[in-house]
Amino acid sequence: MYINKDTIITGKNVVLIPYKKDHVLKYHEWMKSEELQKLTASEPLSLEEEYDMQKSWLMDENSEFNPLFRYKNQAQ
Repeated sequence: MYINKDTIITGKNVVLIPYKKDHVLKYHEWMKSEELQKLTASEPLSLEEEYDMQKSWLMDENSEFNPLFRYKNQAQ
């Protein structure tokens, strides 16, 4: 992701953003969901492990973006 660390991809219903340090706490809270863990084949991580993972994803050229979903009443 490092080459795209400042890239934002905007679509009609979703915005893809790089996984940055500012997103870790919210992502960590989401990933406490057993349903999300199952759907993403993920294991729960401690908050410290999640920050370490974010750093490794930032430097990994094959890592993904995180989606931000738009609601119908939001401006595009």
